[in-house]
Amino acid sequence: MSVKIDKCTPNDFPILARLERDNMEKPWTEAMIKEANDSGDYLFFKASVDDKIVGYLSARLCIDECELNNIAVDRGVRRNGVGTLLLSALESECRAGSFTVIFLEVNEKNTGARKLYLKNGFSEMSRRKRYYGDDDAIILTKKL
Repeated sequence: MSVKIDKCTPNDFPILARLERDNMEKPWTEAMIKEANDSGDYLFFKASVDDKIVGYLSARLCIDECELNNIAVDRGVRRNGVGTLLLSALESECRAGSFTVIFLEVNEKNTGARKLYLKNGFSEMSRRKRYYGDDDAIILTKKL
């Protein structure tokens, strides 16, 4: 499977919103994605196979830090390196922009995502108790 990573354009937002609905407990809407993009503080990357978007990543940039907000990959192509390629694109962009750290929060019960992040060099920094209802959020960081 050949995966292509590119920055998103506004034409991609309806597909990103569908990925959100299909993969997130509290999905961003197309309007939320557009608003984040229009703020100028966010990066959006898409992963495509045969010109079909199969995954995406959004991150917010602030001074010298990057916060990974969302990453979603179609269930049919998971565990094929799509998430790793999206993270790699983000990391490259951050390094080029002199950012020093990427951080994120993930539900303690989301073992698939946690494995992806740990495999890609993130480490646990702290926890937020009951951040996701009864579940803790694990704060992960990666120094660049």
